[in-house]
Amino acid sequence: MEREAILAKLNRAYFSENPHEKAILEHLGELLAEAKLFVDIGASLGQYTFYASRILENGQIVAIEADPLRYEQLAHNCEQWQTASGNKITAIRAAVAESAGEISFFTTDSDVSGGLFAHPTSAPGVSWRELRVPCLCLDDRFAGQVPDLVKIDVEGAEGRVLAGARRLLAENHTQWLVELHGWDDGAGHGGAEAIYRLFDQLGYRNADFHGADLFTRRPTPALARLRGRLRRLARRLRHAL
Repeated sequence: MEREAILAKLNRAYFSENPHEKAILEHLGELLAEAKLFVDIGASLGQYTFYASRILENGQIVAIEADPLRYEQLAHNCEQWQTASGNKITAIRAAVAESAGEISFFTTDSDVSGGLFAHPTSAPGVSWRELRVPCLCLDDRFAGQVPDLVKIDVEGAEGRVLAGARRLLAENHTQWLVELHGWDDGAGHGGAEAIYRLFDQLGYRNADFHGADLFTRRPTPALARLRGRLRRLARRLRHAL
């Protein structure tokens, strides 16, 4: 496909009146109500970044995309959205994995998303082209920072993203909104079941968030008791008023 045809198709999918993943986007504010740092991994043209920019106030958004064509448009979009929103929005051309450096990325030169390997697709006539792209590790990139929400959509390489986020996973503040795929990444990190096990072992709870998997920290018993007391106090105050 030609560049303009690809972008036109993606823009219709992401920014029309009936966008891809509409239900998630309509409820994104529930996850970002008090957020100051949102990380969009596998940002494509920046659909989630755009919606987040309309929710955050004086916040920071980091949008990461490895595909060169998509990144070019993403960077342009982020400049516009930063001006319009007042948030700091940074576009990064990179893949995300267990370590920083350079990595192979497979693009389709079409509206079919690429990834760290040539993944299954039902789209006819897709051909894959291997590129070398920069790669970052979340723990390194966000040293000294704790994202409030990390969205991951990387066509089956979720395990490699999380392998580079052990510090962030061990901390208490980050929510993870993950698009899981039904195929193994081929690099020993497993598929969806391995991701579920990882989050469970690290003390996270899983919930369906309008079609995507949301992973949040389970409250400690002390925190659960505190929340219970606060809810009871709030009820008493409402009745008193």
